[in-house]
Amino acid sequence: MVMIYKGNDGKIWGAYLESSGFISERAQLGDSRVELLVTPPGGLPYAPTESRPLYISFHCATGGLSLFGDTPDGFFTPAAGQLARIDITSAGRPYVVSIYATTGKHGVSQT
Repeated sequence: MVMIYKGNDGKIWGAYLESSGFISERAQLGDSRVELLVTPPGGLPYAPTESRPLYISFHCATGGLSLFGDTPDGFFTPAAGQLARIDITSAGRPYVVSIYATTGKHGVSQT
């Protein structure tokens, strides 16, 4: 499972969480010019923070999302056709990462 958030320092950070609870050393994914807004399938958008990060995990068998949201616990089965969305603004340029929840197919577009 991957955890992504904007730290108190304004930078975007990521870490890998194993099922044992081990968290890898965090890695900087973006600087303070990057903004994130996350929309889980069927949910409301939120900006990931250190206290409310984005967690992403995929089903090994299907490649579809098994988790996309602000909790590392739980499991959901998204409805067919639902999208998970990550809006990224970097250096003033807006991008959208769309993930089809049931298959894991994804794409990036500039808006």
